[in-house]
Amino acid sequence: FLMEVRGEELMVENGSVVGVIATGSDGTIYRLHANKGVILATGGFTANAEMCQEYNKLYPEIPNFIKSTNSTAATGDGITMALGAGASLFNMEYIEFVSHVNPETGSESTYVCAFNQPLINMEGKRFVNEDASESDVALTFLAQPGSKGYLIADANSVNIDENGLTEEGIPAEDLISS
Repeated sequence: FLMEVRGEELMVENGSVVGVIATGSDGTIYRLHANKGVILATGGFTANAEMCQEYNKLYPEIPNFIKSTNSTAATGDGITMALGAGASLFNMEYIEFVSHVNPETGSESTYVCAFNQPLINMEGKRFVNEDASESDVALTFLAQPGSKGYLIADANSVNIDENGLTEEGIPAEDLISS
C-alpha cells in the first residue's frame, strides 16, 4: 500500500490500461504497472458541483452551493483519468441527493429526529410528502425558496438523550443556535 499518493494518469498500451502514474505527497513520481488488470475505485464526484451539473439529467438544476455528504475528496479525478484513457461512461446522471443535511456543510450529523417528520420551507409551509423517495424529496427541496427547508420535531420524536445530546453526541442547544 502506498499512502498519500495521488493517481494522475492511467497508462495505456495497445488500447489497454496497464497501470497508473501517481505522485506522492513528497513529490515522488510513481509508475505502477499492473500484472492482471487495473481496478479504478475512486469514490465518485459529488464533491465537484461542476461535474454534478455536467452529468445531471434528473434535477432541474444543481446549485453551485450544494454540499456533498461524501468525502470532500470525491471530486471525480478518477473519472477524469478514465476519460483520458478513453473510457466510456454510463449512468453518470444517477446522482442522489440526501436532502436532510446541514446546507452549509453537507453534514448529516445535525439530525435530532427521524426523517419522516414534517418538512416546511422557508415560508413555513409544508411542501412534500415525507414518505416520498429520497430523490423526490430532494427534487422538491431544490424547488423551494433558497433550496432549504426545516424538519419539525417535538419531544416525542427527537433522538436527544437525558443530557441533551443527539445520537452523534452533539448538544442539541448547539444545533438550535446554529
